[in-house]
Amino acid sequence: MSHDVPSEEELASLPYQLLEKLASRRHMGLLPEPDGIAEMTGSCGDSMLVQLRMDGNVIREMQALVRGCLYTTACATALGDMVVGKTVEEALWIEPEHLDESLGGLPEDHLHCARLALNTLGEAISSWQGGVMQASAPRRSNPMTSTILVATSRLPDLAEFLQGLGSSGKALRHVESGAAALAVAADTPPQLIVFDHVLPDGNPLEFAGKLLQINALINAAVMDPRDEEAFHEASEGLGLLGHLPLQPDEADGRALVARLAQVLGE
Repeated sequence: MSHDVPSEEELASLPYQLLEKLASRRHMGLLPEPDGIAEMTGSCGDSMLVQLRMDGNVIREMQALVRGCLYTTACATALGDMVVGKTVEEALWIEPEHLDESLGGLPEDHLHCARLALNTLGEAISSWQGGVMQASAPRRSNPMTSTILVATSRLPDLAEFLQGLGSSGKALRHVESGAAALAVAADTPPQLIVFDHVLPDGNPLEFAGKLLQINALINAAVMDPRDEEAFHEASEGLGLLGHLPLQPDEADGRALVARLAQVLGE
């Protein structure tokens, strides 16, 4: 994506709502000593830094810095307008479609700008939650366990893949739903969660997004039938460790744990 200054024709074609967000510059800047902070880069090369000031469970201030196109900048301002004064729970219910509507409609090829904004917000909230937990409950922490968790309802079909994962020497654990995987992540965090494409309770990419909010340090991989480009677009901002085929084999398992070891510095 180009970060060039838009032409007069392009500006003239933009919705009024989007132009208002760009002109206002609301929520653009830095917060001293923020309670939550995160920075993410999308597949297009745009990056966003989000900082939060919290009052209990309520977002009192949000400031952002954007390196990217005008649509990403507008999404950051629109997001700030939506979340300031909201509880964390309310903020996490915001979807890309809500940002799109507030801006009068984003071009189809710029909807990923809204996803980048929301994913960065989720990371910033996760950062704040981690700080709260550390400050309020030092008596008990949940250290990362040397475990790989596989969320799938078709375990027998993945025998070769599991053999590849087992070559890492890490303990393998299995659950049959996305919700069960998130519960494990909150209680005994594994180093890696692999989400199957078909889960009985939802979309694996949605669970990967929720995982960021629970513990952004846990790596995730997803089995998905889409080609690399389509998958990258759908999973932008999730920071996934791997995109696996629907029927991964032993080689796929070995390659995934090799990437995991590299990320963990093992």
